[in-house]
Amino acid sequence: MINNSDNYAAILLSRQPLRPCRLTPWVQAATRAVCWLKETKAVLYTSVGIQTYELLVFLALKEKIRQKVVLPAVAGASSDRLRKQVQEQFQTDDQLVTFISAIGRYDEVPEKLPVMRDRYIISRAGTLFPIAVREGGNMDKLIVQREAKGVRINRQFQTVYQKRRIPMAYHLDEKALLPKIPEFDESYLIHWTRACNGPWPAEKRIDYYKAISQADVYPRNAFDTLKNILRQKLIYGSSKHKAGKIASVSFSSLTPRDILPLMRWRSRYKQMYFEPYGIGVKKGDGIGCGIRPVYYYRGKTAPTNIEPWLLQSMGRKGDWFKEQEFRFQGHFDISGFPLEKMICFCHTHAEAAYIQNKFQIKAIGLFNTT
Repeated sequence: MINNSDNYAAILLSRQPLRPCRLTPWVQAATRAVCWLKETKAVLYTSVGIQTYELLVFLALKEKIRQKVVLPAVAGASSDRLRKQVQEQFQTDDQLVTFISAIGRYDEVPEKLPVMRDRYIISRAGTLFPIAVREGGNMDKLIVQREAKGVRINRQFQTVYQKRRIPMAYHLDEKALLPKIPEFDESYLIHWTRACNGPWPAEKRIDYYKAISQADVYPRNAFDTLKNILRQKLIYGSSKHKAGKIASVSFSSLTPRDILPLMRWRSRYKQMYFEPYGIGVKKGDGIGCGIRPVYYYRGKTAPTNIEPWLLQSMGRKGDWFKEQEFRFQGHFDISGFPLEKMICFCHTHAEAAYIQNKFQIKAIGLFNTT
């Protein structure tokens, strides 16, 4: 038990791989630790800005235990703004949650801010609960320092730290691609989707972590993302990696066979370039509703006679040009498209059958998985 005079605890996790589920060891251990702390009537230190801390925010809210949420500094955001964002994203209970103003200043080296946040939490908790801590890392060193000063270290929920790596999810063999896939009566513009390393667009973080706490596999994978698009009948635009930072939805005019070489792992962004899940609209109909071809340019200077949201640098290796990309400015509403003018693609036949039965839209499994 934690003494009443020292009733503050911190559950400690180093950064973990980005796609957990309820069966992930550190998620299971953190869940058990939060439930145990509920019985002790402890106050838990938590934070935001990193998946491990944010899951603790959700778990503490779920179990209705008191928590102190430490707000790390963010460029261009005041403590009040950060607090309001967390209140909105997690639907916090003011009687259970206390916010601690932003730790550090963003004009300091950004890499130091997580260490400052961890040091603040570890220095104020009466009991530390290491869960999955990287040996020799900054958090491990802080724990050792506090243990030397007599702070209680409770290791009953400790589990093995897993290195931060996300293996490529598919072994896509062109020989297994069904031969008739590219043969359509009419060409399509296809929006290829992939797993999200966080909440879906417009999704609140409390719903994201709730899904993680309930799912046996990572619940924001590419197949679930495709299903979410079909449920909402909307593809959200993104400004990421796009000129002018103007949100748009990307499509490709390549057939599934032609785009297969681009379905590869991108270590820099910790995600696939594309995954074998997509939704397509007939090319003529797509162009008729405002989908436009991207204009690729070389060099550092973009042309001024093209709308910024349609511009894309070819890059030093020309990778972007290979996509044969089209874009729609803003969010793309599919509710107005007749089902017979759309098509979905999935990795397997079973997934395609599910999509076709659930959403009454033609769906094709791309690979022979038998």
